Amino acid sequence: MIRHTFDRSIEIRTEMDAGLSAVEGDAGQLEQTVLNLCINARDAMPKGGMLVLRTCHETVSGEDEGTPEGAPRGTYAALTLSDTGVGIPPENIPRIFEPFFSTKETGKGSGMGLAMAYGIVKNHGGFLDVRSVPGQGSTFRVLLPISSKEVLPSPALAPDEPALGGMETILFVDDEESLRMLAVEMLGSLGYKVLTAGNGLEAVKTFEERRGEIAVVILDMIMPGMGGEETFHRLKEIDPTARILISSGYAVEGRPQSLLAAGAAGFLQKPYRVGTLAATMRRIIGGGSP
Repeated sequence: MIRHTFDRSIEIRTEMDAGLSAVEGDAGQLEQTVLNLCINARDAMPKGGMLVLRTCHETVSGEDEGTPEGAPRGTYAALTLSDTGVGIPPENIPRIFEPFFSTKETGKGSGMGLAMAYGIVKNHGGFLDVRSVPGQGSTFRVLLPISSKEVLPSPALAPDEPALGGMETILFVDDEESLRMLAVEMLGSLGYKVLTAGNGLEAVKTFEERRGEIAVVILDMIMPGMGGEETFHRLKEIDPTARILISSGYAVEGRPQSLLAAGAAGFLQKPYRVGTLAATMRRIIGGGSP
């Protein structure tokens, strides 16, 4: 996905350890983490450069200068993403994983990408840190606990257990590019046609132009500029019968409940799994169980 969507001025290299130990986690959430980190690296290389992804085993002794804070001693499965970009000023590094912290221009993102990646890694019992030199690039390192469980192949769907999907058109609205990329992949794999919008104004424009085609709108609550709540009401003004599924990865006090009372089709907590998304779509559109 990264190779197909990133500008060709960025060279992507991978150095993967074929004998890497398994970790226990949610594949969709970890994929989202990698996408967020890759997109952050791309944005740090506006004139091109190199992005290197490596996996290896890494031992934390507790005495190393680069030991992540709070990391117990032991061996971890490590993923590092190194770019040759502009680097991060030292004063920004302590805040780099804070929600809403961003050095991008207004309207270019809410600053949730790295915060979401940090949260996912922590929820998996792992650690995420960064080392950077201004003008020389940055390296983000993900350490995940090694699992002792046996790795089993994913069970195939039985003939009488078809994947829940459809052929309808979905409008996916989120300012985080990684989530839009994942939505196209996830919903597309289920048979849906996916339109995307990176902000509220773009969502309203797309909906006005193609509302006859759009079966469901998946709308992020937290976006710069026109936020999710205002976008919701604008879409409902255009079509009071619009099926709008509101979504958020963070607690938004009172808003989901008020929008559900105002006619939202449901609330989807981020990050979500393909199965949850598929079942929710069929419940809203019809033809499946909730």
